[in-house]
Amino acid sequence: MSAPAAGLILFVCESDRPDPVVAQVGAQLGQSVVRAWSAQEALTLARATDFALVLVGYAGDGPALLHTVGLMRANRRSSHTPVVVLGLPPTPPIPLEEVYEAGAIAVLNDPVSPTILAAKARFYLDAFHTAAERRRAERALGQASERLEAILAAA
Repeated sequence: MSAPAAGLILFVCESDRPDPVVAQVGAQLGQSVVRAWSAQEALTLARATDFALVLVGYAGDGPALLHTVGLMRANRRSSHTPVVVLGLPPTPPIPLEEVYEAGAIAVLNDPVSPTILAAKARFYLDAFHTAAERRRAERALGQASERLEAILAAA
């Protein structure tokens, strides 16, 4: 398989503080991390790009976090993209059930472990690349089948 494409991780966080764990994991996995500062900016990016993973950082506002996760799920292009919520306090201000109902597939409490985040990200990146490779192979098979049919029809 070819080298992974860059820019497949979207990190959404309304906090203006940098997140060194997200940057560290992106670098460790050889992936660019695209930063969105708001749910609306994330939605714009998700409409234009196929991301393998969306990371949503908790910035102190539970309803805003749920809104962001919900927007990613409601968008046609990112509706099947895994969404992982980062940095919830050990005693979250919103029920975890609501986070999962909004569409998150995992929640990593604060402090976020780089090892755990890297393992989750690696899994979703691998799944993304495997699916992309399968789609390429299916297209190539379809084209080969069309060429064969054309040759047989001309014979």
